[in-house]
Amino acid sequence: MPIRPEHRFFYPIDWAQLSALIRFGRAKGCCEGCGRPHGQMIYHLGDGRWWDTEAGRWSDGWGRRIRIASGTDILGRTRRT
Repeated sequence: MPIRPEHRFFYPIDWAQLSALIRFGRAKGCCEGCGRPHGQMIYHLGDGRWWDTEAGRWSDGWGRRIRIASGTDILGRTRRT
């Protein structure tokens, strides 16, 4: 998201480089809160649960592993983001 002109003075001159270093260096291209990958298409259920393709499991909004009941119609509720 671009920085609004009226808020530009809150950010250091090298903000773009600093932001990239944190997002892709320290966080390794994933959200530090939930573990969702940056810039990739993910499948989710709309309530915070999402499919972690690298781990091959469903995760909650905090990146913790969750179990889905076997009789649940998951594919009918899945969305892409």
